[in-house]
Amino acid sequence: TKRELELLERELADEEELIAKVGGGEASLTVEEKRELQLKRDILRMAREHGHVDGDAEDAVKKPDGFYRLPDEFDGEDAIAKG
Repeated sequence: TKRELELLERELADEEELIAKVGGGEASLTVEEKRELQLKRDILRMAREHGHVDGDAEDAVKKPDGFYRLPDEFDGEDAIAKG
């Protein structure tokens, strides 16, 4: 959800700030810590690419993502309902 992504974004920013303050940069991290940081960055990047960070789910649906979406209604539906 939007809230979870915002929390992840803050968590990642806090971790990167802490790494910078401690010194040594990412070179001082273990392999597991580096992998976890990269995973968080990848999740945020993918969420941004699909429009899920800046807006809620309804806004994300409105943004083009390169996939064809079936329309909610089509012309023939009204004629069938009035029948």
